[in-house]
Amino acid sequence: MRLLSLCCFALLSTGLWGQKLLVLNGGLFGSATETANLGVYDPADDSYQFLDSMGTNSVQDLLIEDDQYAYVAAQDSIYKYDLQTGDRLAAAAFGSVSTIKLGLYQNKLLVGNWYGSSSDNLRIFDKSDLSFQSSISQIDKGVKDFVVLGDTLYIAQNSSTASYTDTLGYLAKVNLTDNSYIGNDTLSSTGNELGRLFSLGDSLIIGINNESNSLSYLNINSGQKWTQSAAVNFQAPSYGHAVQLDQNGIAYTVYDGAVGSYDFINNTVIDTALIPYASGAFALDAQNGFLYVSQVNFGDQSTNTGIRYNLSGDSLGTFPVGFSPEVLVIWNTQLLNNLTEVASPTLNFGLFPNPVSQSLTINLEEAQLGQYRIYNNLGQLLGQGLFSGQQKQIDVQNLDAGIYHILLQTEQGQQSTQQFIKR
Repeated sequence: MRLLSLCCFALLSTGLWGQKLLVLNGGLFGSATETANLGVYDPADDSYQFLDSMGTNSVQDLLIEDDQYAYVAAQDSIYKYDLQTGDRLAAAAFGSVSTIKLGLYQNKLLVGNWYGSSSDNLRIFDKSDLSFQSSISQIDKGVKDFVVLGDTLYIAQNSSTASYTDTLGYLAKVNLTDNSYIGNDTLSSTGNELGRLFSLGDSLIIGINNESNSLSYLNINSGQKWTQSAAVNFQAPSYGHAVQLDQNGIAYTVYDGAVGSYDFINNTVIDTALIPYASGAFALDAQNGFLYVSQVNFGDQSTNTGIRYNLSGDSLGTFPVGFSPEVLVIWNTQLLNNLTEVASPTLNFGLFPNPVSQSLTINLEEAQLGQYRIYNNLGQLLGQGLFSGQQKQIDVQNLDAGIYHILLQTEQGQQSTQQFIKR
């Protein structure tokens, strides 16, 4: 679906904000007209624009790549959009199963399913056209969540009761270089589920376990693992991002009926300023210091709305949403305009360590010649240089703590960006 040129211009205009909000809305179950859809909210002029609708009634995840492409998981279907033009680039449906999680690894789109199949609940697609590549038969439980660290995918697997209560959770591992199953590892000592996953840096995986209200940890380098009771009542959302980091690496998630900052290493609350949350989604605009929260009332969806807060917990007013706003994601349009002057083939590379304090290493799949540029979240150029070969080390110790983006471009015109955190 192509939007009118006026609409496309509005999507790309950045104003003073540089950030917009993608809103993924669910539909009304059983309705042929009130279906899932994707929209964009622009805080610069308080406008909301419809982008596209899907032929399903529920939505699960939304993933942005390089602030240019958006991937959507909607029930038994996946979609890809070009945010510059508003075009739907590709779609795929696989029937009778429900997606829950999307991820990227090199040219692969990773799709986790959470019910409807007794095997192959991890499916792998070509991210360019969403053509099916393979599936992993050993992923025979519903996928709760997953994270990619290096070349390995770590998947939260659970046995489930008839009422969808998760029990006996474990972590399945897949080698993404050849799509092979490595094995599994039980993390939790509580006997309950393994919940939403996220990673801190390039070695620590943390599971937020709602059923047992505990936190499970795995250091993939040392193999050390432990589980501890949470200091608050975690209520990590089932869909979208359960944990989001600000420019200083501070984590925000849902606990005690609100969104707040939390120190997962020391298992303590960072800031007592909590932002009300009932049911829906949240998105952290770290650049402008805002937090967007959608309130979803499945009993009366006419009351569904979105509210924007500052990080002190003060309401700054509502923002328009669709029928059932269940996933919110920040779209950095200013960075997109700065970094995508010319369309070019994608370049695959890795960064470590991440977060980094002194020296950042770039790892390329093969030897290349080219240049790199480092930008902050405002799109300002802070550093640049040349690279050759398969590896390049960059001194970043003079950068302030925060989130940065590094753009690599080869002499053949390949380019790609990745994000890193400076401690």
